[in-house]
Amino acid sequence: MNTAGITITCRAGRDGIVAVTAAFPEGTSHTDKIDMADAKARARFVRALCKDRAGIDKAAVAAELEKIATEGVTRGRPNQADALVALAKGKAALFHTPGGHDSEGYATVAVNGHLETWPVNSKGFKRWLSRLYWQEAQKAPGSEPGKPEAAHVP
Repeated sequence: MNTAGITITCRAGRDGIVAVTAAFPEGTSHTDKIDMADAKARARFVRALCKDRAGIDKAAVAAELEKIATEGVTRGRPNQADALVALAKGKAALFHTPGGHDSEGYATVAVNGHLETWPVNSKGFKRWLSRLYWQEAQKAPGSEPGKPEAAHVP
């Protein structure tokens, strides 16, 4: 975010605590660790940022922090589950049977020049996803590839 020359960046930490840095055009910066879910903590950051600095639009900075809090701050590198879901969504046609909460997820994938459809909880799909992960990350996924991801498949 850039507000009147101020660039705000966030880096996720543990337990919802985020390192927020506001960099000014002249090269100085203000950094603090705050709980982005706490409106009072965000307001304290804005007050500290604006203290003894004229011309900063407090409302714009507060609005940007609110936006970041709403969208969430992600870590620099996705975890394995996120990477597997992204791979599955990018390389397979995902669908499910009708039935609401008890519907079953399926994936249609290209295998040796033809298409195959597997339940996302099947051994075949898990092996396919593990192979794809190996090709992308050059390492094997954890012991249960596809298990936590099955809940995220549309």
